[in-house]
Amino acid sequence: MIVKNEEENLPRVLGSIQGLADEIIVVDTGSTDRTVEVAKSFGAKVYFFEWCDDFSAARNESLRHATCDYILWLDGDDEVPKSEHIKIKKDLSEKKYGAFYLHIKNNLQNDENISIQLRIFPNRRDIKFSGRIHEQIYDALRAMNVPMFLSDATIIHHGYYDNLDTIKKLKRNKNILLKELEEHPANIIYTLFFLTRTLRGLNELNEASIYIDKIIEKGRIDREFAKSDIMKISLTEKAAILCSQGRIEDAISLF
Repeated sequence: MIVKNEEENLPRVLGSIQGLADEIIVVDTGSTDRTVEVAKSFGAKVYFFEWCDDFSAARNESLRHATCDYILWLDGDDEVPKSEHIKIKKDLSEKKYGAFYLHIKNNLQNDENISIQLRIFPNRRDIKFSGRIHEQIYDALRAMNVPMFLSDATIIHHGYYDNLDTIKKLKRNKNILLKELEEHPANIIYTLFFLTRTLRGLNELNEASIYIDKIIEKGRIDREFAKSDIMKISLTEKAAILCSQGRIEDAISLF
């Protein structure tokens, strides 16, 4: 885990992995509350990392200290219900050396949805996160030919209940993503996509359209990319923007 000022959430998440985790690694990125004290009370090994607007750098620091066979990465506002422990243990025993997508049940501002996310993978020094924000492990796993499976297990992500917290988070994400675009202009598809979603969350729809159009344009000229999942999802994202602008017929035409 990487955390900052999570004293209220830590008892829930750390309590939820008792009996599942053989080792708890917590990397603190600058807490000013009792986060460190609470983490240690649950037996966590606590390390410190100076925040540098790079979630992957912080995640990779946590990986550096892990000594067990598999990594399960969590956020401070996650919870792993006890009922899911046996499912995770079954996966690890039956599909050795694999990585696993877990179902993520998102409880956000009275809205509930389920997604999947790669949360478990072998602890290997050649597997690291990439991306300043919305950090990804998929590319590293694919490069190392690690098989990936979908688990039946579900994690609850409690998220932000205060709209002001959500806006603050989106503005932070926007700044980090713009910095990433500037630093890595040759490899920007995912950055463009997440920037679009962030801007849509901030209701900056015209700017969001500019960035998603860059992905769609790549699909128009690159036939292989046009078949990719990210291209299909980007078309859906563009259609959602058009609908928000009242341009329903244009959204249908796009599809």
